[in-house]
Amino acid sequence: MMERFKAIWHKKGLRRVLFGLSVLLLVCLLAVQPLFSYLLQEASVWPDLTEEGLYTASEALLSSLRGLQQDVTVIFCAAPDYLLGNRETRSPYITCKKLARENPHIKIEIRDVLRDPSSADAFKGTSGGSVAWNDIIFTTEGEFRRVSALSFWVEEEDTLVGYNGEYRIATEILSLTAIDGGAYAYFAVGHGERFYAEGVEGSDPSLSAFYELMRELGLKVGTVNLDQVDEIPQNCVLLIFCGTRTDYADFNDKDFAHRSAMEKLDDYLARDRSVMVFRDALQTPLPAFDSYLAEWGLGFNTDKVLAPTSSLATKDGTGAGNHLIATYAPAEEDSALGYGMVAGLSDMNIPPKTVLPNCASLHMTRVNPEVTLGQNNVRAVSGVFFAGEDAYAVDKDGHRLTKEDASLYWLAAAATEWYLPSGNTDTYYYSYVFAAGTTALIENTYLSDSALGNRDAMRSVLRTVSRVDVFASSDTGGFDLNSDNYGGKFLLQTELSEEPYTFHYTFGRTHDYPGLTVAARVVWTVLIAIVPLVVVPLVGFAVCRRRKSR
Repeated sequence: MMERFKAIWHKKGLRRVLFGLSVLLLVCLLAVQPLFSYLLQEASVWPDLTEEGLYTASEALLSSLRGLQQDVTVIFCAAPDYLLGNRETRSPYITCKKLARENPHIKIEIRDVLRDPSSADAFKGTSGGSVAWNDIIFTTEGEFRRVSALSFWVEEEDTLVGYNGEYRIATEILSLTAIDGGAYAYFAVGHGERFYAEGVEGSDPSLSAFYELMRELGLKVGTVNLDQVDEIPQNCVLLIFCGTRTDYADFNDKDFAHRSAMEKLDDYLARDRSVMVFRDALQTPLPAFDSYLAEWGLGFNTDKVLAPTSSLATKDGTGAGNHLIATYAPAEEDSALGYGMVAGLSDMNIPPKTVLPNCASLHMTRVNPEVTLGQNNVRAVSGVFFAGEDAYAVDKDGHRLTKEDASLYWLAAAATEWYLPSGNTDTYYYSYVFAAGTTALIENTYLSDSALGNRDAMRSVLRTVSRVDVFASSDTGGFDLNSDNYGGKFLLQTELSEEPYTFHYTFGRTHDYPGLTVAARVVWTVLIAIVPLVVVPLVGFAVCRRRKSR
C-alpha cells in the first residue's frame, strides 16, 4: 500500500498540483487578515456571537427608521480600530454601521479628534469646549446632537447592565428629522418688538449676529404676528419676544370666536415648544403678557440693576456699574434647570464673561420653585444668570430699592414644564420659557465680541430650548414597563470584555471564549484550533516531500 502511494506521489503532475495548492493555501491564509479587516470596517459584516444580540441591528430599529426622508450623518470621533477596541464605543459603532448598510439615508463619518483635535470643532458646545473621542454626533442640515457613548448603556451603581443604544440612536435621528422642511425660530412682531429676519422689512441689523447664531444651529428664521394667525406655525420650535412695547390682549374683544394671542401662546407651549423673552430695564409693565408669564413662575421687575465692581468698565468711563458681568447658575438642586443650560460655561476653570447691560431683575412669582399641575405634570423655575454680590437695584428716578432677601439678583431665568402625554407611559416632554432683563444680551456689540461669553452663553441656552424630542418606540428598548424589550438588551453578564464581540461572565466561571453561545464556541473551536492542526501539517508534509524529491 505504501509503495503504491509513493508511486502515485512521484508522478510529476500530481506533485505540481499539490505544490500549487500549498502555495495557494498560504496566500489565502495571508490574505485573511486584510480581508477580515475590510469586511468589518468597510462592508459592515460583523458576526454577532453574543447571547444578547449586542451587534445586531434589530428589526425594531430598522423599521422605526424606514420612513426616514432626510439624510442623517452619524459622526464618530476616533479611528475604527480605536472604536472597536473600546468597550463603550464598540456596540454603538457596529449598530450604526449595520443601520447605515440597511438605510440609504444614514451615513457614517469618522473625524478622529485624537489625531486632529480641530476636525470636530463645528460640534463644540462652546468655543472653549471640546469634543471627546468617545462622543457620537448626529447631524443633519446644520443641526446636530452630541452624546457620549456611555449614554447608550444602562448603568446601575457604576456597572453597565444593559445596552440601550438602539432606542437612543432611533430617538436622536427621529428628533433631528421631526419637522418636515426644518425647524423654525420666529420673532414675534406687531407690538413694537425688535427682530431680524433676512429680507424682512423693519429688521434690526443690530440683531443679525443672533440671527446667524440660530442659523448655525440649524434653525430657519422668520416672523409671526400672533394677532393675525389662527395658531403659531407647527414648524415653530422657538418663539422670540424681543423688547415688546405694547401689551397683548388676554381675550379677543373684537371677535369672540377667535382666540387671543395668549391663548395661542398657551396652545403652542403645550406642544413641547419654547419661548424666549427679552425686556430692558425700567420698561413699562405689560399686564396681560406679564400675567401669563407669572403662570410659569417668571416675573420682570421694573428696575435697573447696577454693580459697582462686578461690571465691565466702559472705554469712555460712562455707565459705571451698568454693564453687569453675570455669574452662572451653580450645580445645586434649586438651580438645576439654570445650571443645565450653562453647565459648559459654569464648569470652566475660568468662565468667560457674559455681559448684560441695561438690565432689569427678575423674580419668582410663587413660593416654591417647583409646582405640580397634575398627575405627571410639573413646572419648575430657576435662575440662569445672576448679578454679583455687590449689585443693587434702582428705580426710574435713580433711588435705591430695598431687597427683601440676601439672594443674588436674577438677570435671566428659565421655567420648564415636563409632562407625560395622554396614553404615554415612559416618555416625558419638555417646554421652556427663558426670560432675560435686557435685549442687549443678543445684540451684535456683545454677541460678536470674542472676548466675551455672550455668544457661548446664548448658544448653550438655544441648544436647550430649541431642541425637539421625538422618542422612538419602546420596541427599540425604551423604559416602558409594558414593553417586551424594556430597557434594551440587558446583559447576561456584567463585565464588558476587552475582546471584540464578546462579554465576560462574572459569576466565578471562566471560559476559553467568554460570553459566546455554545454553538458559536463549537464553530470557533473548529476554525481556530482543529482546522489549523489539520491544514498546517498537511501543507508542511507536501512542501517537505516536494523538497526531498528534487
